[in-house]
Amino acid sequence: MSFRKLPENQHEIVVRDREGPDVRLPAQPVGPTMPHDLVHAVVETAPGIEDGFWGATARGSTFQGFPLVTPGRHRARA
Repeated sequence: MSFRKLPENQHEIVVRDREGPDVRLPAQPVGPTMPHDLVHAVVETAPGIEDGFWGATARGSTFQGFPLVTPGRHRARA
């Protein structure tokens, strides 16, 4: 997953190399601290939580608000 800082205090998330198609979370405002989604990823990753939101996303789950980067494009898993 990549977090990209955008103009006007916003960020975008793109998730690639997962079991499903690449997805993105369109531009979201960033508050006075780190982006919520980035904090959430760190909190899941640090203790090795694999069944949280980002773990489900990595396994190919899709959620409303995360459109496909390239519709209909799936990658074969090595």
